[in-house]
Amino acid sequence: MRACACAAGAAAVVILVLLAGGCSKGSSEGAPAGSASASAPPASAAPSASAPTQVAKTTGWRGPYKSAAAGITLPKGVNWKVPETTEGVGEGTLALAVEPDGRVTGSIEGALGPAIVDGRLANDEVTAVFRRQDPADHGFTGTLSGAITHGHLRGTLSCALADVGAVRTATFELEPGPPPEPAR
Repeated sequence: MRACACAAGAAAVVILVLLAGGCSKGSSEGAPAGSASASAPPASAAPSASAPTQVAKTTGWRGPYKSAAAGITLPKGVNWKVPETTEGVGEGTLALAVEPDGRVTGSIEGALGPAIVDGRLANDEVTAVFRRQDPADHGFTGTLSGAITHGHLRGTLSCALADVGAVRTATFELEPGPPPEPAR
């Protein structure tokens, strides 16, 4: 019985926290139009911790990547073997453009390409997905994550073939450079 009371109390606290945090009505509801609380900007107008990094001069990043075979961790009792292949193992180039609003676009060429990159830059960290330039080729698609440190953009690509016939990981180090041409 005591466990039920504790669980009910904890559930009530969680519900109260969710209701208090999720309420979209401000305390200025019903306040006269000329009052200070009615003219204050909403809390959502304040800059957030995940605000896009403002880019001024550097709008492009370019450089090499090197990919290698990666493994898949399967649950116990699952028997599945990916056929060995050298597809997607090797080197290539990565080119990214950063727009003033933090949007990241670009291209991947070489062992994992051709692919198109689309993502965001916030707080000097880039996260993106990449997809095939030609989806019919069933090539590598995946994710990109990296951070700007000491004037370089360093990170990792994680990807697989469309049929998961090969899983790859790649590391990259990009330097500031001209932005790539927009993907067609």
